[in-house]
Amino acid sequence: MIVLPHFDRMAARMGRETLMQLAASVPAGLTLVGVDEDTALVQVHDGPPSDGPSPWEIMGRQGVTVFSADGEVHHPAGATLMLELTDGAG
Repeated sequence: MIVLPHFDRMAARMGRETLMQLAASVPAGLTLVGVDEDTALVQVHDGPPSDGPSPWEIMGRQGVTVFSADGEVHHPAGATLMLELTDGAG
């Protein structure tokens, strides 16, 4: 997982075209996640560790944007999403 902190401010400064180029350059097996200012993405431990996706909760004032080959999806604070924590080496 590649995390972009203060994403709302960063995205506003870098521009849409640059952001899309960055998202397109992410290696296969990794997920690009933008975490807005005053927001945290917290892994929820509800059982033993697993090799697959696990639940993550969005806490704070704003939200999180997840980029994939299909585009981007913004998730608001309070949402829970399934993400895989990987180093991309596998």
